[in-house]
Amino acid sequence: MNAPEKLHFERRIKAIRALELPKVPAPMKAPAPRFAANAQGQSASRDNGSIVAFTANVSQDHTSMALNSTLLAQLAANYQFDRTQPSQVMNWYNQYNNVLTMCGWDAQSWSFQNYAASGSTVSVSNVIVDIVSAAFPEDASVVSAALNALSQLSSDNPWYDNFYSSSSKSSQGGSFQIVPCSDTNGERNSLVINTSAYSFQCTQTTEEFLFTSYSSDSMTIQYATQTMTLDEDIWDQVATEVLNKVAAYSATNIGNLPL
Repeated sequence: MNAPEKLHFERRIKAIRALELPKVPAPMKAPAPRFAANAQGQSASRDNGSIVAFTANVSQDHTSMALNSTLLAQLAANYQFDRTQPSQVMNWYNQYNNVLTMCGWDAQSWSFQNYAASGSTVSVSNVIVDIVSAAFPEDASVVSAALNALSQLSSDNPWYDNFYSSSSKSSQGGSFQIVPCSDTNGERNSLVINTSAYSFQCTQTTEEFLFTSYSSDSMTIQYATQTMTLDEDIWDQVATEVLNKVAAYSATNIGNLPL
């Protein structure tokens, strides 16, 4: 490694080490359940305020990279900004991108646009399917499976309160990400995330806000999409710092879903 490259990596490591994160949450009352991939090899996890879904047979190393880097980005953004507040949401996404870039993702600026509902009612889950199907049709199947799994969580599931009481929503709005991931047979530098980001405001959210039918007049939804690829040369240099930063948070923020 030459001197400029070493300095480049040292700056990233220093920046990650300096990130401030929210208070470590109390342990969950029950351990997160573990579920195998479905018959198509797909899997999905709840990751703080994101749903991270994996197309068929994404490698375990790439799965860990995606989950831990997006968790750190959310935690660092959560510390500085409230993503559920319209006045802070873009600052939240700027910090989210900053941290993803530190980790090696080629994140770009978000360009949000309004979602135009076609009927008198709107369901956030249906909006997600519409957006993903249009922007990333190859990911529609795994995203639909992940949403279906969420819709079937029972109130006694240890992840029910954890998800629906997450930092992704408030009483009158919220913001979250749907993050389908893919790779090419586990090959190096082939990990890609097709992220769709959402921000919504309404007169009153419900607990299971993704699956409630709201009046179109009472809800506004903004969304943005982008594709990111991980530079594993960068990741290899910062991975230890990333994992150290999220170690105390993983058990209460990451848990997979039964597809």
